[in-house]
Amino acid sequence: MQHMKILMDADCLIKLTKSNLKEVICYNFSVIIPKLVKEEIVDNAKGHPDAAVIQKNLERKLITLQKPHSPAIRKLIRIGFETYVGNLYRQGKVTLREAARLLGINQIEAMNLFLDSGIKGNLDASDVLTSLERFVPRTPR
Repeated sequence: MQHMKILMDADCLIKLTKSNLKEVICYNFSVIIPKLVKEEIVDNAKGHPDAAVIQKNLERKLITLQKPHSPAIRKLIRIGFETYVGNLYRQGKVTLREAARLLGINQIEAMNLFLDSGIKGNLDASDVLTSLERFVPRTPR
């Protein structure tokens, strides 16, 4: 029988263990935990009774470790996120600075990424002139 998959974080797994409901969940669902959760509640918690119980569940395959994403999947996720942030920038919902921060790159790289994707900057000539006038006062001729 195919079980529904449940991805659990450390807090959820600890609470289910303490309430003695974890085994019921594990027998009725496919429980998956990320490697970081295992490190937090099993590897770094040696000597705690809950850690030993969860380790036994892992050994008996009641709980499985999440498989790491392949490089291709990570690349697709990254492309999707870049597209999402690019659309936010195109709609004027984020600035170039905010978009670059979200993407973890500098502003020039973000602008190049957006230009390569066909996304034009959201500044026009009047915005640029207004900004320049703030920095350089006009001198009379």
